[in-house]
Amino acid sequence: MAEIKEGYDTPSDLKHTPKPWFGLSTRHALLGLVAIAIGVGWLKLTVALQLPSDIREFGFVVLGITAIGAVFLDLDMWMYHAIRWQFASYYVTRFDKAAKQVSGIIGVEGDHYWNMHGDVCAILRLTALNSNRVDPEKAQEVENADKEFLNSLPCPVQIVGYTYNYTLDKYMAAMLSYAADLPKKVMEYKISHLNFYQQYIREQNIRERSVYMIIKADSTLAEPIETLDIYVNIISKNLIRSGVIGRRLAGSEIQTTMVMIATGIGDEGLEYLTPYPEVESQ
Repeated sequence: MAEIKEGYDTPSDLKHTPKPWFGLSTRHALLGLVAIAIGVGWLKLTVALQLPSDIREFGFVVLGITAIGAVFLDLDMWMYHAIRWQFASYYVTRFDKAAKQVSGIIGVEGDHYWNMHGDVCAILRLTALNSNRVDPEKAQEVENADKEFLNSLPCPVQIVGYTYNYTLDKYMAAMLSYAADLPKKVMEYKISHLNFYQQYIREQNIRERSVYMIIKADSTLAEPIETLDIYVNIISKNLIRSGVIGRRLAGSEIQTTMVMIATGIGDEGLEYLTPYPEVESQ
Protein backbone atom coordinates (compact mmCIF):
# COMPACT_ATOMS: atom_id res chain seq x y z
CA MET A 1 0.00 0.00 0.00
CA ALA A 2 1.35 3.45 -0.86
CA GLU A 3 2.38 5.74 1.94
CA ILE A 4 -0.50 8.08 2.71
CA LYS A 5 0.70 9.83 5.84
CA GLU A 6 0.89 13.55 5.23
CA GLY A 7 2.33 14.89 8.45
CA TYR A 8 0.89 16.07 11.71
CA ASP A 9 -1.51 18.98 11.99
CA THR A 10 -1.89 20.93 15.19
CA PRO A 11 -5.36 20.17 16.63
CA SER A 12 -7.71 23.15 16.40
CA ASP A 13 -8.13 23.28 20.17
CA LEU A 14 -4.34 23.64 20.60
CA LYS A 15 -3.82 26.40 18.05
CA HIS A 16 -2.90 29.71 19.66
CA THR A 17 -3.89 33.16 18.43
CA PRO A 18 -2.02 36.00 20.19
CA LYS A 19 -4.38 38.43 21.94
CA PRO A 20 -2.18 41.27 23.20
CA TRP A 21 -4.83 44.00 23.14
CA PHE A 22 -6.93 43.54 26.27
CA GLY A 23 -7.79 39.97 25.30
CA LEU A 24 -8.34 40.81 21.62
CA SER A 25 -6.27 39.79 18.64
CA THR A 26 -4.72 42.50 16.49
CA ARG A 27 -7.40 42.07 13.82
CA HIS A 28 -10.22 42.29 16.34
CA ALA A 29 -8.62 45.29 18.06
CA LEU A 30 -8.45 47.12 14.73
CA LEU A 31 -12.09 46.24 14.10
CA GLY A 32 -12.95 47.70 17.49
CA LEU A 33 -11.14 50.95 16.68
CA VAL A 34 -12.91 51.15 13.33
CA ALA A 35 -16.27 50.62 15.08
CA ILE A 36 -15.48 53.40 17.57
CA ALA A 37 -14.48 55.75 14.74
CA ILE A 38 -17.69 54.95 12.87
CA GLY A 39 -19.68 55.54 16.06
CA VAL A 40 -18.12 58.97 16.57
CA GLY A 41 -18.76 59.84 12.94
CA TRP A 42 -22.37 58.68 13.23
CA LEU A 43 -22.89 60.79 16.36
CA LYS A 44 -21.52 63.93 14.69
CA LEU A 45 -23.60 63.27 11.56
CA THR A 46 -26.87 62.85 13.47
CA VAL A 47 -26.19 66.00 15.52
CA ALA A 48 -25.30 68.02 12.43
CA LEU A 49 -28.42 66.85 10.61
CA GLN A 50 -30.56 67.18 13.75
CA LEU A 51 -31.90 63.65 13.32
CA PRO A 52 -34.29 62.26 15.96
CA SER A 53 -32.74 60.46 18.91
CA ASP A 54 -34.51 57.24 17.91
CA ILE A 55 -32.57 57.11 14.63
CA ARG A 56 -29.32 57.89 16.44
CA GLU A 57 -29.90 55.12 18.99
CA PHE A 58 -30.92 52.63 16.30
CA GLY A 59 -27.69 53.33 14.43
CA PHE A 60 -25.64 52.71 17.58
CA VAL A 61 -27.48 49.42 18.21
CA VAL A 62 -26.81 48.20 14.65
CA LEU A 63 -23.18 49.26 14.89
CA GLY A 64 -22.77 47.55 18.26
CA ILE A 65 -24.32 44.27 17.11
CA THR A 66 -22.17 44.29 13.96
CA ALA A 67 -19.00 44.97 15.94
CA ILE A 68 -19.75 42.23 18.48
CA GLY A 69 -20.53 39.78 15.68
CA ALA A 70 -17.30 40.64 13.87
CA VAL A 71 -15.15 40.30 17.00
CA PHE A 72 -16.67 37.25 18.66
CA LEU A 73 -18.37 35.40 15.77
CA ASP A 74 -15.95 36.24 12.92
CA LEU A 75 -18.81 37.92 11.08
CA ASP A 76 -16.30 39.99 9.12
CA MET A 77 -14.76 36.86 7.55
CA TRP A 78 -18.21 35.44 6.78
CA MET A 79 -19.18 38.67 5.01
CA TYR A 80 -15.87 38.68 3.14
CA HIS A 81 -16.41 35.17 1.79
CA ALA A 82 -20.07 35.89 0.95
CA ILE A 83 -19.18 39.03 -1.02
CA ARG A 84 -16.22 37.32 -2.69
CA TRP A 85 -18.45 34.44 -3.76
CA GLN A 86 -20.94 36.81 -5.38
CA PHE A 87 -18.45 38.92 -7.34
CA ALA A 88 -15.51 36.61 -7.99
CA SER A 89 -14.87 33.07 -9.07
CA TYR A 90 -14.12 30.56 -6.37
CA TYR A 91 -11.17 28.21 -6.63
CA VAL A 92 -11.17 24.66 -5.38
CA THR A 93 -8.28 22.23 -5.50
CA ARG A 94 -8.05 18.65 -4.38
CA PHE A 95 -4.47 19.36 -3.26
CA ASP A 96 -5.61 21.79 -0.54
CA LYS A 97 -5.32 20.33 2.96
CA ALA A 98 -8.62 22.01 3.92
CA ALA A 99 -10.40 20.36 0.99
CA LYS A 100 -9.03 16.98 2.01
CA GLN A 101 -10.25 17.53 5.56
CA VAL A 102 -13.73 18.43 4.31
CA SER A 103 -13.97 15.53 1.85
CA GLY A 104 -12.38 13.05 4.27
CA ILE A 105 -10.06 11.64 1.58
CA ILE A 106 -6.41 10.98 2.35
CA GLY A 107 -5.44 9.17 -0.83
CA VAL A 108 -6.98 7.62 -3.95
CA GLU A 109 -5.73 4.43 -5.58
CA GLY A 110 -7.61 3.30 -8.66
CA ASP A 111 -11.21 2.49 -7.77
CA HIS A 112 -10.90 2.93 -4.00
CA TYR A 113 -9.77 5.59 -1.54
CA TRP A 114 -8.55 5.86 2.04
CA ASN A 115 -10.42 8.10 4.44
CA MET A 116 -9.33 9.90 7.60
CA HIS A 117 -11.02 7.31 9.83
CA GLY A 118 -8.84 4.41 8.73
CA ASP A 119 -11.23 2.86 6.21
CA VAL A 120 -10.72 1.86 2.61
CA CYS A 121 -13.80 2.85 0.61
CA ALA A 122 -15.47 2.54 -2.77
CA ILE A 123 -18.25 4.64 -4.29
CA LEU A 124 -21.10 3.37 -6.45
CA ARG A 125 -23.23 5.75 -8.49
CA LEU A 126 -26.77 4.37 -8.33
CA THR A 127 -29.12 4.43 -11.31
CA ALA A 128 -32.58 2.84 -11.62
CA LEU A 129 -32.78 0.21 -14.35
CA ASN A 130 -36.40 0.99 -15.17
CA SER A 131 -39.47 2.84 -13.90
CA ASN A 132 -40.61 0.05 -11.58
CA ARG A 133 -39.36 1.91 -8.50
CA VAL A 134 -41.81 4.77 -9.11
CA ASP A 135 -44.71 2.59 -10.29
CA PRO A 136 -47.43 2.66 -7.56
CA GLU A 137 -48.63 -0.81 -8.59
CA LYS A 138 -45.20 -2.29 -7.87
CA ALA A 139 -44.58 -0.46 -4.59
CA GLN A 140 -44.87 -3.62 -2.47
CA GLU A 141 -42.59 -5.56 -4.79
CA VAL A 142 -39.97 -2.82 -4.62
CA GLU A 143 -40.26 -2.63 -0.83
CA ASN A 144 -39.72 -6.39 -0.48
CA ALA A 145 -36.70 -6.26 -2.79
CA ASP A 146 -35.22 -3.39 -0.77
CA LYS A 147 -35.71 -5.31 2.48
CA GLU A 148 -33.92 -8.32 1.01
CA PHE A 149 -31.11 -6.05 -0.14
CA LEU A 150 -30.69 -4.46 3.29
CA ASN A 151 -30.73 -7.84 5.02
CA SER A 152 -28.01 -9.12 2.69
CA LEU A 153 -25.58 -6.24 3.25
CA PRO A 154 -22.13 -7.64 4.14
CA CYS A 155 -20.94 -4.35 5.66
CA PRO A 156 -22.15 -0.89 6.68
CA VAL A 157 -22.91 1.47 3.79
CA GLN A 158 -23.64 5.15 3.48
CA ILE A 159 -26.05 6.61 0.92
CA VAL A 160 -25.70 10.27 -0.05
CA GLY A 161 -27.55 12.36 -2.60
CA TYR A 162 -26.54 15.45 -4.53
CA THR A 163 -28.56 17.67 -6.85
CA TYR A 164 -26.93 19.73 -9.57
CA ASN A 165 -28.03 21.87 -12.48
CA TYR A 166 -29.64 19.87 -15.25
CA THR A 167 -27.55 20.42 -18.35
CA LEU A 168 -28.26 19.92 -22.03
CA ASP A 169 -24.70 20.65 -23.14
CA LYS A 170 -23.99 17.22 -24.64
CA TYR A 171 -27.43 16.98 -26.24
CA MET A 172 -27.19 20.48 -27.70
CA ALA A 173 -23.68 19.86 -29.02
CA ALA A 174 -24.89 16.71 -30.79
CA MET A 175 -27.95 18.44 -32.25
CA LEU A 176 -25.98 21.47 -33.43
CA SER A 177 -23.43 19.25 -35.12
CA TYR A 178 -26.22 17.93 -37.36
CA ALA A 179 -27.93 21.31 -37.77
CA ALA A 180 -25.21 22.65 -40.06
CA ASP A 181 -26.33 20.29 -42.84
CA LEU A 182 -30.01 21.19 -42.57
CA PRO A 183 -31.87 23.76 -44.66
CA LYS A 184 -31.69 27.24 -43.17
CA LYS A 185 -35.34 27.36 -42.09
CA VAL A 186 -35.19 23.92 -40.45
CA MET A 187 -31.94 24.87 -38.73
CA GLU A 188 -33.60 28.00 -37.29
CA TYR A 189 -36.47 25.89 -35.94
CA LYS A 190 -34.04 23.45 -34.34
CA ILE A 191 -32.02 26.23 -32.68
CA SER A 192 -35.23 27.86 -31.45
CA HIS A 193 -36.31 24.49 -30.07
CA LEU A 194 -33.01 24.08 -28.19
CA ASN A 195 -33.19 27.64 -26.84
CA PHE A 196 -36.70 26.96 -25.55
CA TYR A 197 -35.53 23.88 -23.67
CA GLN A 198 -32.59 25.74 -22.18
CA GLN A 199 -34.73 28.68 -21.09
CA TYR A 200 -37.40 26.38 -19.63
CA ILE A 201 -34.82 24.50 -17.54
CA ARG A 202 -33.38 27.76 -16.26
CA GLU A 203 -36.73 29.38 -15.43
CA GLN A 204 -38.12 26.26 -13.74
CA ASN A 205 -34.83 25.67 -11.89
CA ILE A 206 -34.86 22.03 -12.94
CA ARG A 207 -32.28 20.01 -11.05
CA GLU A 208 -30.93 16.51 -11.58
CA ARG A 209 -30.29 14.24 -8.64
CA SER A 210 -27.50 11.73 -8.24
CA VAL A 211 -27.41 9.07 -5.52
CA TYR A 212 -24.16 7.51 -4.38
CA MET A 213 -23.43 4.57 -2.10
CA ILE A 214 -20.20 4.57 -0.10
CA ILE A 215 -18.95 1.10 0.88
CA LYS A 216 -16.31 0.77 3.58
CA ALA A 217 -13.92 -1.89 4.82
CA ASP A 218 -11.65 -1.63 7.85
CA SER A 219 -8.07 -1.00 6.71
CA THR A 220 -6.75 -3.09 9.62
CA LEU A 221 -8.05 -6.28 7.98
CA ALA A 222 -5.48 -8.70 6.56
CA GLU A 223 -6.54 -7.96 2.95
CA PRO A 224 -8.60 -4.75 3.12
CA ILE A 225 -8.69 -4.03 -0.62
CA GLU A 226 -9.66 -7.59 -1.55
CA THR A 227 -12.31 -7.54 1.18
CA LEU A 228 -13.68 -4.27 -0.17
CA ASP A 229 -13.85 -5.72 -3.69
CA ILE A 230 -15.85 -8.68 -2.37
CA TYR A 231 -18.24 -6.30 -0.58
CA VAL A 232 -18.70 -4.26 -3.77
CA ASN A 233 -19.40 -7.35 -5.90
CA ILE A 234 -21.98 -8.70 -3.45
CA ILE A 235 -23.73 -5.36 -3.12
CA SER A 236 -23.69 -4.71 -6.88
CA LYS A 237 -25.37 -8.04 -7.62
CA ASN A 238 -27.99 -7.50 -4.93
CA LEU A 239 -28.68 -3.98 -6.21
CA ILE A 240 -29.59 -5.38 -9.62
CA ARG A 241 -32.22 -7.57 -7.97
CA SER A 242 -33.72 -4.36 -6.56
CA GLY A 243 -33.80 -2.75 -9.99
CA VAL A 244 -30.75 -0.56 -9.43
CA ILE A 245 -27.37 -0.64 -11.11
CA GLY A 246 -24.28 0.60 -9.31
CA ARG A 247 -21.37 1.96 -11.35
CA ARG A 248 -18.10 2.02 -9.44
CA LEU A 249 -16.24 5.33 -9.56
CA ALA A 250 -12.50 5.45 -10.08
CA GLY A 251 -9.63 7.94 -10.04
CA SER A 252 -10.60 11.55 -10.53
CA GLU A 253 -14.30 10.64 -10.35
CA ILE A 254 -13.84 9.79 -6.67
CA GLN A 255 -12.07 13.06 -5.91
CA THR A 256 -14.59 15.10 -7.88
CA THR A 257 -17.61 13.46 -6.27
CA MET A 258 -16.37 13.72 -2.69
CA VAL A 259 -15.36 17.38 -3.00
CA MET A 260 -18.64 18.14 -4.78
CA ILE A 261 -20.75 16.48 -2.07
CA ALA A 262 -18.72 17.86 0.83
CA THR A 263 -18.61 21.47 -0.38
CA GLY A 264 -21.79 21.72 -2.45
CA ILE A 265 -19.70 23.28 -5.22
CA GLY A 266 -19.73 22.17 -8.82
CA ASP A 267 -21.56 19.88 -11.19
CA GLU A 268 -21.15 16.19 -11.79
CA GLY A 269 -18.14 15.48 -13.97
CA LEU A 270 -16.35 18.72 -13.08
CA GLU A 271 -12.62 18.13 -13.38
CA TYR A 272 -10.59 18.83 -10.25
CA LEU A 273 -7.26 17.49 -11.49
CA THR A 274 -5.99 20.87 -12.63
CA PRO A 275 -4.28 22.77 -9.80
CA TYR A 276 -6.98 25.45 -9.43
CA PRO A 277 -10.14 24.79 -11.43
CA GLU A 278 -12.52 27.73 -11.53
CA VAL A 279 -16.05 27.21 -10.22
CA GLU A 280 -18.71 29.81 -10.86
CA SER A 281 -21.15 30.67 -8.08
CA GLN A 282 -24.62 29.19 -8.53
